[in-house]
Amino acid sequence: MYQTDSSSLNLGLNPVLKSAYFISTNSQDVQIPLDGIYQASSKIYSLMKIKKYSTSNWKKHDLHPKTTDEKTIDWIFLVDLLNFSFWSDLDKATNTSNNQKFSITFKNQHYTGYWALCAAIN
Repeated sequence: MYQTDSSSLNLGLNPVLKSAYFISTNSQDVQIPLDGIYQASSKIYSLMKIKKYSTSNWKKHDLHPKTTDEKTIDWIFLVDLLNFSFWSDLDKATNTSNNQKFSITFKNQHYTGYWALCAAIN
């Protein structure tokens, strides 16, 4: 099992980790499914090891920033803060999308979901 106490983290050097640890250990109304985090991080790590996903690949999409600077970090942080609300709901009876997704046209290209968020930010 994964160690989740503060002794495994160097919290004193990173105020963001310190705050996140406090919230995650004291929250009563919000929970993070740790199994999902471990599964997602393992999948991303394995894809990165075989070069299927990297910062180079990430930059290839037209809507992602191409530079590595402070503005890119700000962009990623903003998109990650907002991204939770761009999941599409599936109709449980038909297992299909209800087609009420957020969408946007940007530079004559139509986007939905995550990509619509990126286009709107840009």
